[in-house]
Amino acid sequence: MSDFTPAPPLTRLFPLLLATTLSVAGAAEPNHRVLQIEESPVLDGTLDEAVWAKAQVADGLIQIQPRTDAAMSERTEVRVLYNREAIYIGVRCFDRRPAGIKARGRERDGSVLSGDHVAFFFDTFHDRRNGYVFAVSPDEGRWDALVSNHFTANTDWDGLWDVRCKVDAAGWTAEIEIPFKTISYDPDGGIWGFNFSRSIARKGEIGLWASPRPEIKVHFAGNAGTLSGLKDLPDQLGIELTPYALARYREQRGFGSSTTGDLGFDLRWRITPGLTATLSVNTDFADTEVDQRQLNFSRFPLFFPEKRDFFLEDSNIYRFADLNEELMIPYFTRRVGLSANGGRVPILAAGKVAGRVGDYEIGVTTAHLDGAYGIEEKTVFATRLSRQLNDCSTAGFIATHGDPNSNGDNSVVGFDYRYQTSRFLGDQTLVTNLFYLVSQTDPVIGPDFSGHAYGMGLTWPGDEFNISMQAAEISANFDPALGFIRRSDIRYYSSNWRYLIRPDAEQWYQWFAFIYANQFYTDLDNNLQTRSHSIYPLLVRFANNDELSFGITETLDRTAFPFSIPGGVVIPAGSYDMRTYELKYKLAESRALSGEAGFRWGDFYGGDWHSFFANLWWIPGSLTAFGTSYDFNHFDLPGGQVDSHLVSVWLVLRFTPRVRWSNLIQYDTISKTVGFNSRFTWEYDPGKTLSVVLSQLYWDSPTGTQRLDTEMVAKVAAQFRF
Repeated sequence: MSDFTPAPPLTRLFPLLLATTLSVAGAAEPNHRVLQIEESPVLDGTLDEAVWAKAQVADGLIQIQPRTDAAMSERTEVRVLYNREAIYIGVRCFDRRPAGIKARGRERDGSVLSGDHVAFFFDTFHDRRNGYVFAVSPDEGRWDALVSNHFTANTDWDGLWDVRCKVDAAGWTAEIEIPFKTISYDPDGGIWGFNFSRSIARKGEIGLWASPRPEIKVHFAGNAGTLSGLKDLPDQLGIELTPYALARYREQRGFGSSTTGDLGFDLRWRITPGLTATLSVNTDFADTEVDQRQLNFSRFPLFFPEKRDFFLEDSNIYRFADLNEELMIPYFTRRVGLSANGGRVPILAAGKVAGRVGDYEIGVTTAHLDGAYGIEEKTVFATRLSRQLNDCSTAGFIATHGDPNSNGDNSVVGFDYRYQTSRFLGDQTLVTNLFYLVSQTDPVIGPDFSGHAYGMGLTWPGDEFNISMQAAEISANFDPALGFIRRSDIRYYSSNWRYLIRPDAEQWYQWFAFIYANQFYTDLDNNLQTRSHSIYPLLVRFANNDELSFGITETLDRTAFPFSIPGGVVIPAGSYDMRTYELKYKLAESRALSGEAGFRWGDFYGGDWHSFFANLWWIPGSLTAFGTSYDFNHFDLPGGQVDSHLVSVWLVLRFTPRVRWSNLIQYDTISKTVGFNSRFTWEYDPGKTLSVVLSQLYWDSPTGTQRLDTEMVAKVAAQFRF
């Protein structure tokens, strides 16, 4: 007989919330009119050319932090121009104390958002769902992202664009050039969605142009204003070729050394203004950033994010029902070109078609993998199709085929439906998702089997009230071989509730928040497997943007089989009641020393657990950045004691905004290995890069330190557009 009958919160709340969705119009959207020009302005960071004086000025930013509904303390002026080649943005950030400007970017991505910066969002199809966001810092740091499903930002995307900045007696200026070939858009669409924001780091101020409310970010597509006056836009159909050449030296202990060279290329064809086909031959990821180490003390698999540009470029198209690694991802590109243990599997060729055609978003990716690690040469495939039904609804389809980690076969097919509105209760955002998936697995040995997964989710990302809920069922035989799944043979229920209080006037704090979250896992007969309740009675952001939190988590976990944790201690099968605590202090990102540190302690599978963690970055200026991550765990269990130390140290030198040298050292006491990764990158011209990567692995053996592996790769790539 079942000892747990889950309450149906989603079933009850969906009709209630949807019934209260009001079609009340919010405040009028601000509009900015762009100026068409013939000649391109000189990109030098100064706005002294006549065309800038003719352009309309957008200003009037309203604070969303630390105060709300107040004008920013420093004025900001934005102007937008365009011609047949690019769109240009001119920014004047007034500042009565220029010496206080915090410029900490000076590189691609990196620390741009932790100091003074401006950010711009463009919804180039004006569908209020998708777009691009660009940010710049006073020292010419660049940051960009692809935006999908209203507020999901893929920050790993890197577009081809440029910026020049100047700091002067009046503040600082930025001159930004975004080539039309970098973005997709409707050439016949005269209106884009548009928004921009500014951050003044020393004051902790963030101001927003359209929909200035604390819960709104600059890239929230449904809350943007408009950019009008666009006409005679180029079609930008054509071909983009990016060849590469590399040289590799490798020395492995016991296997000798070798020196090899390789050639390859990516070929992109812009079929329509919104649809691109890409062919990659002899795909290489030698210059991809190395993974940060993790130690797994749970009984479920770890998740490592995708970092390879070829798969990141259009990854937003493959998002399915807002599912993530906490539950499942039906198509996870790290399965392609990497073995189950993280080893590289050569991709002989890969191709994809991705983009937008009318009301449809399309993604088709295929890769031909070389044989490796006992797996035969094979081809894998994934496709995603979604259609915008109306202003609020989207329906989609996903399919994958192939099993890169076995000689068998696997297929997954699924459908999802999304309802999203930014007019819930007048001006709030509400998102709901439904999904259904089936899988078919054909192993080499044993009978075929099939499985299913379905569920729904709801998100209300408000400022005062922030609520999310999810419910799902995943059968025992559901197997997405090209995806990621944490556990199967479950029913899953979760909810997160946050209530936030802001003071009416300036205080020593910006807000207090109270958070409650829960998770329930049962088997398909509703027998409880895992239950957790988390409460944060203390979560405060101070006036200086630091945060202090204290949380308590109650967990019941019933394990049907024993499992071992790093260090060799075995956890017996059984039922475990556990209570853990967490105390954490987070330093504001605008500080020279930023990051977080804290303690965790409590029960752990019949024993005790004590942990200390710290993730800190010291960025004294534009040139250097120092980082460290330290994680200590002590387990005192019936099966024995385990002590683990995991430490990572970064040193990053940003010689110019386009020349970067990063170094990472990682060590843990479980594997007793030291990993060293050094990456030098030089963007010597837009779209043209030189990379040199050195990777080494050392073993702290009983007889002394031994070098196990050394690899050095030099790679040059250049982008040509026709």
